[in-house]
Amino acid sequence: MPKIESSQTGLFLSPEVSLGVLPAAPVFIQQEPNGYSDFGSSISTMAREPITSSRQRKRATVNDLEATAGFSADFLQRQSQHHIAAALFNLPYAKFTTAPLFGAVTGDPTIAVTVTAADEVAVPTVGAVGAPLVVGSIVALRGSRYTTNNTALVVTAKNVDLLTFQRAYGTGNLAVDTTDEDIVMTAVGHRFDFGAVTFDVSGDEFVQMQFAVNATHTSVVDQLHVGEWLFIGGDAANSRIAEAPPFYARIAAIGNDGTTYTLSLDTTTSALVAAGGTIGTVGIKLDVYFGTFIRNPKDGEQQHRLSFTFDRTFDSTLSRAERVRGAVANELSLALASKEKATIDVGYMALNSCVRSAVTNEVFKPVTGETSYNLSVDTFRQRLAIRTGELNPAALFAFVQSMEFTIANNITADDAIGVLGAFDMTAGQFNVDLSVTAYLMDLEAVCAVRNNEVLGADIILAKQNQGVVVDVPEFTASNGRINVEKDTSVKIPVEGLAWANRFGYTVGFTFFDWLPDVAMPATANCDC
Repeated sequence: MPKIESSQTGLFLSPEVSLGVLPAAPVFIQQEPNGYSDFGSSISTMAREPITSSRQRKRATVNDLEATAGFSADFLQRQSQHHIAAALFNLPYAKFTTAPLFGAVTGDPTIAVTVTAADEVAVPTVGAVGAPLVVGSIVALRGSRYTTNNTALVVTAKNVDLLTFQRAYGTGNLAVDTTDEDIVMTAVGHRFDFGAVTFDVSGDEFVQMQFAVNATHTSVVDQLHVGEWLFIGGDAANSRIAEAPPFYARIAAIGNDGTTYTLSLDTTTSALVAAGGTIGTVGIKLDVYFGTFIRNPKDGEQQHRLSFTFDRTFDSTLSRAERVRGAVANELSLALASKEKATIDVGYMALNSCVRSAVTNEVFKPVTGETSYNLSVDTFRQRLAIRTGELNPAALFAFVQSMEFTIANNITADDAIGVLGAFDMTAGQFNVDLSVTAYLMDLEAVCAVRNNEVLGADIILAKQNQGVVVDVPEFTASNGRINVEKDTSVKIPVEGLAWANRFGYTVGFTFFDWLPDVAMPATANCDC
């Protein structure tokens, strides 16, 4: 039998319906690890050591098994959401999609999508399942064999199982595609009607985005959560306000006085200024984009401990695999450094592991061709600032060399008599820590650490009409000892300790499945 090389191995995961229990027809989703820290079982043995003249042990027997799954990977738009949700002990607050990430856990079905005409898409049972979709909903189609279909569309009419669209931007018909099984439709935003939205920008701390209470707008608001980020404005001139470039913004509060919805936005990437303090949208059909929001649960909310079964395969037939069952996320770190890709390191603790020698009823799905975030060109902004109560406080650092977010659940495996391995997992203190190395511009950062100021950090990554916002609304900093070395720029290291903030959670991720071109970072090319 020939030796096995690392290039012949693969890694797959399947969400479990309960700890250590796979669904009846498990679907294993391929992962793309860059390397492993530890994976599989560490076996402990014990032997009798009686007092005898020979001074020798008796035969050892297995008495403990510690199962883990630890690996590093690129930070990817969809694949990484499994690990983020598992580390945050919460199901994603996802918008309507025909391919739910955790459908096996939530019971949400995967729905077949077909393009039946130049402007029509058939979505069976969309009347019930796709209730959030209304006229004006912006959806993204992906996975069609016809690249012209993989774009953003706006719903212009809705029937029981048939949606009529127009392209969100540009013109041209859809290509009929009734046989492709990989098409996915996801709700990604809403196009408000002419003049439907106004912005009150008179306050120092919030921008108030206001629109009437009606059935259409209720379907939008019902999908939103405090703490998640939006992108406001589109590529077309009549899809955005004239008073500011399109911008990212965080929802700080959602209000409803019976006649008007109010979204209070407390962080925006563009300054909104208007005479009289009000911005209208007369003649504008404002585009607003939203995404999948994942955060740790607030106090009193039910935690969703997600667990996986991992298969590390050793041949192309996938018939031989090392299986780790009942894997619960213990730690996850997101590393961001100059001239590098964004990467994650994840560590799972598991009930046990075994060797699988045949494929039974498992389905193995290959990767979908995602690309990594290049931090040199895919960073829209990184910001670490003192939370002053101002809408957009100045950043403490203009340039950051590296930033790392670490999430720890401090998991303990529960053992018991009669159990080899663990029978359950107990979660300990939930911690989120930051580590930042920045270029020193002035001494304000030193004072911010010394004065125990409340800081906030966010980083926005975007490419190929997708994006993600990583957001730690509140933390305090330590270290701050200036590093002066010969022949190099002066730098300052800052360590951050995050806590349950004014929104009730510690860290949030917003994954945008579709964003307009204007939401992408400025393109670096040869033109001056």
